[in-house]
Amino acid sequence: MPGFAHILLCAEGPQDMGRDRPVEQEGWMQPLIRRLADDDADLHFTRWPRKAAAGVPGSRLPTGIKGHGRTAFRAMEKAVRENYDILVFMADNDMPDKRDQHRWQEICEDIWAGFKAVQNAVCGVACIPVSASEAWLLADSGAWKVLGLTDCSELPGNRAEAIWGAKGDPDGNRPHEYFARMCRNVGLNDDVPNRKWLAEHLSPATLKANCPVSFAPFARSMEACLARNNCLTGFDFSSLAVNEAPCQS
Repeated sequence: MPGFAHILLCAEGPQDMGRDRPVEQEGWMQPLIRRLADDDADLHFTRWPRKAAAGVPGSRLPTGIKGHGRTAFRAMEKAVRENYDILVFMADNDMPDKRDQHRWQEICEDIWAGFKAVQNAVCGVACIPVSASEAWLLADSGAWKVLGLTDCSELPGNRAEAIWGAKGDPDGNRPHEYFARMCRNVGLNDDVPNRKWLAEHLSPATLKANCPVSFAPFARSMEACLARNNCLTGFDFSSLAVNEAPCQS
C-alpha cells in the first residue's frame, strides 16, 4: 500500500511553493520533494507563507529562539495543531560564497531550535539553499536539456553553490539573474510554471553531487521524513549525519 504524507510548506512565496489563486499552481518545491519519494507515494501539500506564519499569534516564544527560528516555531505549532506529518521550512541563505558556511549553519540551527521547542513536534526539515534556490535549479544540466538548452557550458555545474553577483545585473552571476538569463536562452519566462517544469526533471543524485553543502543535507533529511511515513522504501537511517537528521522534539 502506498505511503501517505501531508506536508506543510512554509516558504517566502509563489516562486518557491506556488500559489492558490487565481488558479492553483505548484512551485519548484513540490515536484522536487516528489522526486525524493517513491513513485507511488501519496503526498499532499499545503502552503503557508513565512510572512503569514510570522504574524500569527501563538504561545510565548521560548527563551533563545531567534532569527528564522521564531517563524519556524510558529510553523511547527501549526503543523502539530493541524496534524501534518512533515513540515518543510524554506529560506534562501543569500550567501555569496559556499566557503563561508557559518551563516548557513547558523540559519539551520535557528530553525532546528524553533522546531524542537514545540512539544510533540512532527518531522521538520530545514530547506536552506546556498546561495539561493535558483542555484539548485541551475545545478543539473540534464534537466536544462529537457527544457531545450543545447549548450550547457554556461551552467555552473558543481560551482552552483558559489555563484554570486550584483543584484539587477542581467549579465551577472547572482542566482536570480543567472537563472532568468538561462531561461531567456531557451526562450522561456522565469515564472512559476517553468520553475515547476524544470524541477520535475531535476536529478536528486546530481543535485546532491553539485550542491553538497545545502542540497545534500536537505535531501537526506527529507528522505528520512518520507521513509518514516512509508513514502520511501529502503532508506538507511543509520547512514544519517548529524546535520541530516530531521528534527523532532
